Parts: sequence; C-alpha cells; structure tokens
Amino acid sequence: MVRQQFSIRRATRATIINMKISESYFKDLLFRTEALDAVSKLDCYWCTHLDRGEPILLGLSEPERHVHLCLIYTGEVGNGGHSQFFLNRGGDYTERALIALQAMGFSDLQGCLERACQVFTNGTVPRDFEEVDRAMDSFSDEQLNQLHSLESVINFKRVTPQRSLTSR
Repeated sequence: MVRQQFSIRRATRATIINMKISESYFKDLLFRTEALDAVSKLDCYWCTHLDRGEPILLGLSEPERHVHLCLIYTGEVGNGGHSQFFLNRGGDYTERALIALQAMGFSDLQGCLERACQVFTNGTVPRDFEEVDRAMDSFSDEQLNQLHSLESVINFKRVTPQRSLTSR
C-alpha cells in the first residue's frame, strides 16, 4: 500500500512538472496584471520546477530565477524586514537578488537592497549565516534604524498599484 501511494505521488508530481502554462493566461499576466502580482503568480507555477535540496534554483531558466529571487526578497522583507532577509538568505542570495531586481527593471527595489547592504562592513553581506548573525548582533541602533527605514519602501511597493511587466 505504501509503495502504491508513493507511485501515485511520483506520477502526480511528474504531471505537475510537465504541465504547460496557458498562453492566454501568461499574456494576461504580462499585459493586464500589476508587475509584483504577476511575478508572484508566475512564481507559484515555477516553484513546482525547483529542486528544493539545492540552494541554487535548479531547473529554472534565467528569467524564472529572477522572478523567484525578486519574490524571495520582497516576501522576506515584507514579512520580517531586511533583518529577516539577511539572516535567512545570507550574502549569496543577496547578490543574486540584486542581479534579479536589476534584470526585472525594479530599480527602486534594487536601490533599497543596495542601501540595506551598506549597513554591513564594506557594504557586503557575509555569505556565511553565522557571520551574518554576528554582524547583525553588533549593529548599532542607528544601523538597525537604517534597515527599518528601508522596509517602508518594500511595503509601499507591495500595496501600491504598479506598472505591468511589459510597460518598461
């Protein structure tokens, strides 16, 4: 019985991975949906293609990785601020998120993340999670306030109507 359930789950997963997104739905997202909302909806589809065992987003094309990294950034910061993003993702994701934000044309969010990185020594977020934790533990109230002030930019972008993905 357990073997049969496993086979059913594997077959279901294979079906999901091989599903194609409807061209009309995709066009609707590109032309009629606000940018961050479209990115979020596309990411829900693309997440089924991730290899969750790897920190690098295997199986995604470069534009799909950009979408996913933008969502990771806005989701983490929207939920718990830049502190949460840095503590949960470290410097590797930070570098990739900056590239993704630039590629997606979200220059205001890119600038926000760049300013948040400046709080760290030499403007670089450590790759090692323990180093990030130690660095943030040593932040002054002023540094923490700098990070907190940038979070309003992210929250504003999440609730303010945006342009469509095709309007840039």
